[in-house]
Amino acid sequence: MKYFLLSLFLISGFTNLAQTTHTVQVGPGMTYTPDVLTIQEGDIVSWVSLGGIHDVNFDINSQTGQSFGNPDEIASASLPDQGAGEMGSITFENAGTYNYDCSVYGHAQWEWLVQLQLRK
Repeated sequence: MKYFLLSLFLISGFTNLAQTTHTVQVGPGMTYTPDVLTIQEGDIVSWVSLGGIHDVNFDINSQTGQSFGNPDEIASASLPDQGAGEMGSITFENAGTYNYDCSVYGHAQWEWLVQLQLRK
């Protein structure tokens, strides 16, 4: 019985540590799909380009020129344009709303702004 309870405790403890990987499709055209994504702390978000010239910019809002003011400084982790295929992944640790856009000239002017909502 002791081993059963210990096993049950260990399993229940590790299920809370499980990370989920979410995929955001970039394109075709000027879209991120989904355009709003709610995730949990520790989840991973991967961006995959379906073609075109796009990036994932967390640093400066391309429309206003102001900082997005995201909960974490992830400017260095912004994902550059690499054509079609996997663009990269980021693990999010701190709760809050993260905004990003495509900083390729003219794309953000189409109101191409996306939110990641990170819940505890």
